[in-house]
Amino acid sequence: MKQVIGALLLCGSLLFAQEPQENKDPPSKNGFLLGVEGSFGFKSIKQALQYDLVEPLYKDQTSEHFSFIGSLKFGYQHYFSQSLGLKANVFVGVGNPMNQKLELSTPDPTPPVFESSYLPIMSGVELEGLWDFWEEGKHILSVGFGVGYRFTCFKNLKKSDLQFEEVTLDDLGMHEVYPLVSLSYAYEKHQITLSYRFEGYLQAKSQKQSDEIYSQGENLKIGELTTQAIQSTQITLSYAYRF
Repeated sequence: MKQVIGALLLCGSLLFAQEPQENKDPPSKNGFLLGVEGSFGFKSIKQALQYDLVEPLYKDQTSEHFSFIGSLKFGYQHYFSQSLGLKANVFVGVGNPMNQKLELSTPDPTPPVFESSYLPIMSGVELEGLWDFWEEGKHILSVGFGVGYRFTCFKNLKKSDLQFEEVTLDDLGMHEVYPLVSLSYAYEKHQITLSYRFEGYLQAKSQKQSDEIYSQGENLKIGELTTQAIQSTQITLSYAYRF
């Protein structure tokens, strides 16, 4: 009888010894994020040129340009439960130059041509709510819904010679607030995210920038150029490592 009781006590002690290992907490999903992202979409430059050197001339043109912006991003994510969390990111990036050519229609065999080039430089912040709808071992799929703010400076890169007048354009600035959705895959501390930013639906535009054109060597205004940048919807692919 004593042997049976001793065996039962031994089995019970082994079960209690193994219980903490079976009920241990899952690994934390909280932490700082550092990564890179690439955004693909389109941007448009709208220009209107009024030119009065010999006779009044007017030309307006809107050109759409493919846009790629590479960015560095830094953020933090915090989970309030095993499947629901919040993520905040800040980012800064630079895109490909957008070259624009505006040609006036005149009888002259060499009509006036105005060329410009803008380099988009951006910075912004985004806030997302996260839901991990599937988790198997170290693999996690999640969706995010959030809002973002971005400021883009379109840096002018070129001085244009409009016949014998040299013109330097001012830079453009654009503020945007937009909703976004995302789909993320995570493995341990690595995250890959595909995001869709609804910028084009909100008709994000820069303020119109007017640049006056003066005759070279004279204080005589001979024209005016109005420029505006227009943003379209973007798709973003990013990678981040969680510390």
